[in-house]
Amino acid sequence: MPGAPERLLHAIQQRAEATAGIAMQRLVMQPWIARRIRRPLLVAHDVGDDDVPIANRYAYTMGTGARLIATDGLGHRRILRDRHVVDDALSFVTRGVRTGRLALAA
Repeated sequence: MPGAPERLLHAIQQRAEATAGIAMQRLVMQPWIARRIRRPLLVAHDVGDDDVPIANRYAYTMGTGARLIATDGLGHRRILRDRHVVDDALSFVTRGVRTGRLALAA
């Protein structure tokens, strides 16, 4: 819960868990879960991400054959607006698409 006041974090987590019906700890990716993913996987992570530790990216990518986009200086949110990351993600998801045309505004 980045940006939330420290005094509210516990209450926010409890509410989120009650709403989702699952404990937050179960949402953290474990290596054995990542290895069971049978679809192509793309992981984008910034080494300076203060919200999600860089170690989490290893849980998704080690031994899975996942493709990793590693950035530096974009943090947790700017990575989603970075042109290079977006272009790589579009190439990843449209690979093998034979019909239609995809165009991005510059």
